[in-house]
Amino acid sequence: MDDAAHLVSIITVVRNAARQLADTIESVRRQTYPSVEYIVVDGASTDATADVLRRNLPRIDKWISEPDRGIYDAMNKGKAMASGAFAMFVNAGDTFVDDDVIARMMSHVRGLDVLYFGKVRLVGAGGRLSWEVPILSRRRSEPPSSYLPHHQSILYPRSYYVGNNYDPAIGYRADVQFTEKACRLLPCQFTNVLTIQSMLGGTSSRAIMSVKELRKEFPKETAFARHVAVTTGKRAQLVDVAGSLIVKYLASKLGGAALVHRLMYLKHLLRSRIDAVRGE
Repeated sequence: MDDAAHLVSIITVVRNAARQLADTIESVRRQTYPSVEYIVVDGASTDATADVLRRNLPRIDKWISEPDRGIYDAMNKGKAMASGAFAMFVNAGDTFVDDDVIARMMSHVRGLDVLYFGKVRLVGAGGRLSWEVPILSRRRSEPPSSYLPHHQSILYPRSYYVGNNYDPAIGYRADVQFTEKACRLLPCQFTNVLTIQSMLGGTSSRAIMSVKELRKEFPKETAFARHVAVTTGKRAQLVDVAGSLIVKYLASKLGGAALVHRLMYLKHLLRSRIDAVRGE
C-alpha cells in the first residue's frame, strides 16, 4: 500500500500550557512523513498559549481557541476537524521519540479499517524514572491479548473516529472507553514502534495529598469502572480502580508524585509477569 497517499491527522488539545505546546509543535513538524495534518484545539487559555499559537500558525493546519467542557470535549472538536485516513492524539508536552515515528508507523499500514498502535515511553519522577508500555518480555514480540493500547500510541482509522465520540461524563477514563470500543470493533495490529515520550503528571498520575482531594477524584476515577459494572455486571474493575486510588493516596502521603510514579511502574511490571505466566 502506498502510504504517502494516506493523510495522518495529529491532534493536540491544550489549555494553559504554552511551553509544553511549543515543544509538541516542534516535534510534530519535524516528522519526515510527507502527509501530516496538524490540528490544535485550545480551550481559551489565559497564559501565553495564544502567543505560541500565533507564532506557529504557518506550522499548524487547523486550530480553534474557545471555551470547552474539558479535555474530551476538546478531543471531540479536534477529530471533527480532522481529514486524515488516521488520527493520532498527541497531548501538549508529549513529543515524538524521533523524526521518523509516523513514517515507521505508516509503513505497517496494510488496510484502512485497522487500529495500529505502538509503544509509549512514560517519564515520571522529574525525569528520573522512565519505562515503556507495553512492557514486553524477552520471549514476546507483541503484547498479550488483554493489553489495551496506550492512547497516545494509536492511529485510529477514519472509519472509527468519525462516527464515535469521547464521553466527557465518563471522566478521565473516557479515552479508555473510546479505545476499548475501537478494539472490539476493529482488528488491532501492534507495530512495535516506540512512538511518544509522555511526561507523567496529568489527572491519572498526579499525587493526591488530602482526603478532600481523594473524595473529589474518587467519582472521576471510578466513573468508567462503574459504567462497566452497570452495563456488563463485571464489578472486578470497580474494585481494582477503587483499590488503586486508595493506594495512590497513601503513596502520595508517603512519597509524593515520585512514589506514585514508581508504583505505576511496578504495577505495569507485575502485570507483564502475570501475563507471561498465563501465557497471554
